[in-house]
Formats: sequence, structure tokens, C-alpha cells
Amino acid sequence: MTQIANQSRSLTLYSDTWTLLPPDTSNLLKPRGRLLNTIHQVLTRLQGWSQSVNLGKMGNRPMTMGFWCLLLRVFIDWLVDIVSTAIPKSVLKVFKDEMITLESLLALPAPSQSIDEHGIYLSVITETYQHGNTVSIYVGSSVAIRVRIIRHKSPSLWETHPNSPLYRLLWQGVKAQFRLLASLKSPIERGYLKLFEGVFIVLLGGLQKPQYETEWVKDSAWGLYN
Repeated sequence: MTQIANQSRSLTLYSDTWTLLPPDTSNLLKPRGRLLNTIHQVLTRLQGWSQSVNLGKMGNRPMTMGFWCLLLRVFIDWLVDIVSTAIPKSVLKVFKDEMITLESLLALPAPSQSIDEHGIYLSVITETYQHGNTVSIYVGSSVAIRVRIIRHKSPSLWETHPNSPLYRLLWQGVKAQFRLLASLKSPIERGYLKLFEGVFIVLLGGLQKPQYETEWVKDSAWGLYN
């Protein structure tokens, strides 16, 4: 989960994601727009890394064997074409700029409360302190976002995941506001959905350096992220 603390209430996107490909190859991308081209570049880099290693022989793996096998065989253009129809125009507009404000995130559409959407969602939590605001961002995915959000708000789930930064904040009585990042028109395999979730985590800086509070983040995964 990303945490941003400053007076301008804005965050800078992970800067390297906008220039992943060498300049002489950037013109090979389809004219999809900044966000979709960036997603294409992130997936292309991940696939290139996957094809250059034998994950089965690695001791400290930065990803699961399932994701590695998926990246080896998937067509990146096909994946991006799928997500291109799922991302609302308001989300595409927010990602046009290098700086994303709290106001722009909260202006994104809220997930449906009556339809079980299949896609990616965002949780935004704002805490006010003496020296300013801290904005916490959580990115998740689900085959039924409405149901997943209901579970997020359940104290019984907070008890079973006491080390979750999101649930620790909710325990403290802080309110989370949920917003929609992508709603797929047709269901896809969970592996692809998790892959899209991971890309949005990268774009929003959600993968944090391994430490006590982020014990689930492997050093090897952090190294690949960097």
C-alpha cells in the first residue's frame, strides 16, 4: 500500500514506467494513449525478464512459477487490448499527468453497489495529522468487486489479517473510499486479473521496500521492481 505525506496532496507516478522502452522503439507502440502504452511497456519488460531466466533454478524467486509461465506464453497486445476496453475514460484522463492529486483519485467512479464487476479497484484513505495529510492507497482485484469491498469492511477479516496495513487503518476507525480502475466486460482467468492488479500497483508505487511493516514483500521481488 502506498503512503504519501505532503501538503500538496499529490503523488508522482513511478517515473521509470514512462520510459521503459528505448526511444527508438517507442514509436512501435500502438497509439493507445499514455496509460495503455505504459501498461504495454511494463508487461513487455516483465515478459523479457521472464524469458531471460529459468525460474525453476532460482532459490529466491521474485514471482511465482504460475506468473512466470503465464508471462512466457501470453501475447502482450492481446492483454492490453482486453484492459483497454475495461478502463473508464476518467481513469485514462487521470494518468495523463505525472502528478496525481488526491482530488483526482476521489473523482474516479465508485464501483457498482448492485452489479458484481470483474476488475481492478482502488482504496483511498486520508488521515489528518498535525503536520499535514497522509494518503494511503491500496490496489486490489476481484471477480466480484462489490462483494470484495463488503469483505474489506468486515472486522472479522481484519482479525484474520492483523499485519495488513489497510486493515490496521480500518481498525483505527479510518474510513476507506473505494474507486474503480477497470471493469472487464467479460470474465478472464484470475491469473490475468492479478497481473493487471500488479501493473497498477507498480504504476502507483504500491510495492514498498521490504521491512517489518511489509514483511510479505520479498527482497527478490523488490530487486526486480527496482
